[in-house]
Order: sequence, then structure tokens, then C-alpha cells
Amino acid sequence: MKLPLPRGRWALLLPAFVGAAWLAAFGDKTPSGADRRDLAATPSVARPASAAPVPRSVGRPAPAPAAVAIEAIVPRSELLREGASARVDLFSPVDWTPPAKPVSAPPPPPSAPAVAVVAEVPLTLPYRVIGKKLEGEQWEVFLERDGGSAIARNGTQLEGSYRVERIEPPAMLLTHVPSGRSLSVAIGEAR
Repeated sequence: MKLPLPRGRWALLLPAFVGAAWLAAFGDKTPSGADRRDLAATPSVARPASAAPVPRSVGRPAPAPAAVAIEAIVPRSELLREGASARVDLFSPVDWTPPAKPVSAPPPPPSAPAVAVVAEVPLTLPYRVIGKKLEGEQWEVFLERDGGSAIARNGTQLEGSYRVERIEPPAMLLTHVPSGRSLSVAIGEAR
């Protein structure tokens, strides 16, 4: 068995544990000096708290004990209100639906029609350019997205969102089909 503590700690803890166990088993369990005399002098019958001596202050008379009022026991019939039944049906049906909310007046119509302001969000191509090649007289651009690849040529559409308008290194011109906006993507110099 491998010990989780370093050897130095075990060297200190093991003798302390053995010593504590020896004291618990064989140590003297009788009270010391003054406590022994008190045990011999006290009777084995417990005294009520009211008979215990009250400590006195030097030069002052002891305060009178406080009077404790004990209330009389009242019969159950007197505790119940008149007309209240002593039995309560714990399993009676209860309606837990919340009360209906008050109906408020509908909000007034807007005074002037609000014009929606559409902020121009810059277009970004969801593809990454991984290369290009001149095939005959036409350029092809190789694109990658989420582990898949695509080849872009003039006039092709990429997932129906972007249409390739023109490929002329160092740029490729695309049109975002839903908005009709143009996007220029750098593809590198022709070599």
C-alpha cells in the first residue's frame, strides 16, 4: 500500500496517533484534585434549579427571584370560535387557478409609421481561398469551407448565395445574390 503522505509526516503523525490511542485506553479517567472532593461531597440526587444557591454580589442584597406566571389549561371547546367546526377536511378540492388579470385598454396606435433603418453590414465570404489555376483561357479559384471544397469559375454560383462575376488576378469579383451587393476577394497575383 502506498502511503499518501511523505515519510517525514508519517514519522511525526504515527507516534502521535499511538500516544493518543494509549492515553484513551489506559489513561487516568478520574477527575483531578478539587473536582474529586466536589464529587464526594455532592449527593447523587439532582436538585431543582430554584433550590440552587444564587451568587451574591459583595455588599449588595440578593435580588428577589422573578415570579413566573403559569397559564391555566383552557378546554378545546373554548378555544374554537363559535360556529367553527373542529373537523377540517384535508382532502377537499381546492381551486389553484390564479385570479383573472384585469383587462387593460389596448395601447394607442403609433402616431407616425416607423421607418426601419437597415444598417449596411459588410459582406464576408464564408469561404477561404486555398489556390487558383489558369485552365486554358479561364481562371479557376479553389475555395474551402468547413472541410469541404468548391471550384469557382466565371458565372458559377456558390451555394446559391454568391455568383462569380469575374476572376482577374489579384481579385475575384462576386455578387451576393439575395442583396445584389458586390464583393471583391483577394486571390493573389497571377504567376
